[in-house]
Amino acid sequence: MTKKFSKILTGFTFLDLKWGGVYPGGNYLIYGSKKSGKTLLALKIIEQFVQEKYDILFITNERSKTLEIQANSLYFDIHEEVSDGSLEIHKLEKELVNFELIENLVKEKAPSILIIDEIINGNIINHDEYLKILEFLEGNEVTTFFIASISDDDETKKFLRLLAQNSTGIIQLKKNNKKNYSGTITIKPNVGHFEGEFETSYKVEPIKGFVTLADNENSILEFFSENTLTQNEENIEQKFNYSNVYSPDEFKLLINSKIAQGEKNGMQYNLIKFELKEAQIEAVELCNTIKKVLNEGDKISFTDKFVYILPEFNDTKNLKNIISKLDPIVKETFKKITNLEDVITKTTQTLKSNFRIQ
Repeated sequence: MTKKFSKILTGFTFLDLKWGGVYPGGNYLIYGSKKSGKTLLALKIIEQFVQEKYDILFITNERSKTLEIQANSLYFDIHEEVSDGSLEIHKLEKELVNFELIENLVKEKAPSILIIDEIINGNIINHDEYLKILEFLEGNEVTTFFIASISDDDETKKFLRLLAQNSTGIIQLKKNNKKNYSGTITIKPNVGHFEGEFETSYKVEPIKGFVTLADNENSILEFFSENTLTQNEENIEQKFNYSNVYSPDEFKLLINSKIAQGEKNGMQYNLIKFELKEAQIEAVELCNTIKKVLNEGDKISFTDKFVYILPEFNDTKNLKNIISKLDPIVKETFKKITNLEDVITKTTQTLKSNFRIQ
């Protein structure tokens, strides 16, 4: 009887939606330029696998503190998972020059998931050795993710092509020109995954972690009524390429983080709050209106009767600048409503430890 492969969900929404996950025992290549977010994406995937109770071996040359900071930026406590035993991190003290180390570690740790960060790392490993270890991993049903950086070196490019040619699937990150973790991500099938090749934009955001347009389409666009979605697909992609709309739970984490920062550094952080007094306007409609004039770094969230704005910069000048943009667009959008001030009220308040999302 033919064995049926049940795919494994990675927690990376875009890939899970388009491909349904990854094949157990398959090997996947994550590659892109330096600082494009490859390791952050790997940590996102590791977090999901930890939740699913897989045994994970992560081989890396990153310093422990660097990994801790990167994981914390995604609100992922990597040390807790190491302590629980579901995640094993092997720190490479020097460059990976052969695959004997990998084989020995897999035999010793018996992981179901193997992730190797920066597999090339300046060294070109023998073609036959690579194919041999690949067969070993496949034979042991180890699902593998190789992470590699793009290089101008011809030999490195040659080995990168070898990795790609023998991968089950490829995840390519193309960083944009900005000095942040954002750009275009493409998933390319090589073996199986007949669903095809897909591409979208991505950005690493606080709290949310590694977010793509696919996430925005599912968690943001569905909030808006059909009347607000008359734009063509190109306009929608431009508009939602970056989303600063946060769910109430995510927003609570942001607020708690700001409160903790304020207690530590003595700074005062403020919040702008809109309250809907009557049912003539939906909170999501007001949210959609407000976010049009916010800066990229400003955060916004909403509940049934409230819309919250957490400005990126909390100085008096910036707050006045935001409010000066908010008032006109709210009045213009809802100009048909008489006595608008009785329907929507706006306040600015200082964040304190007893603050609650209503």
